[in-house]
Amino acid sequence: GLQGNIGPNNVAACAKHFVGSGEAFNGINGSEIDISERTLESIHFPPFRKAVDADVLSIMPAHHAINGVPCHTHRQYLCERLSEQWGFNGIVVSDWMDIGRLHSSQRVAASFSEACEISINAGVDMYMAGDGFFDAMASSVHSGAVSESRIDEAAGRILRTKFRLGLFDTDIEHAS
Repeated sequence: GLQGNIGPNNVAACAKHFVGSGEAFNGINGSEIDISERTLESIHFPPFRKAVDADVLSIMPAHHAINGVPCHTHRQYLCERLSEQWGFNGIVVSDWMDIGRLHSSQRVAASFSEACEISINAGVDMYMAGDGFFDAMASSVHSGAVSESRIDEAAGRILRTKFRLGLFDTDIEHAS
């Protein structure tokens, strides 16, 4: 609703939390959930598909893991479903500190740097907040754990979105 027609007087909406949010176990927002593909297909995916069809510019993965796979590492959903099947070309942005949680609480990464590598390779384009991401990505590209083409793809999505919003427009009328 906030995004409206894309242009210099609008903001980028963010559809969240992709996917299965609301199925929290024991009232813990970041818990593992055990959910069938049928429930995901019939209940949880349709609103996100509608958002993509309406040209939402950003999608945020959920805090939890689905059937053992943290949403911030779920390449099948972040790349294959969103981009390849649905044609989403906006930004996949991490939730607050959730990349770090891949190491600290979900324990699918041996370090924060590895958590960054896993999430970026799985389709997350932008780290929302916190220190260390840039250095981790630079080291990961240097070591070959993350390809330059993946960084180019993520940067391209971010820049394309900013251009669509008119953030690089130098027209004085839009600058005020």
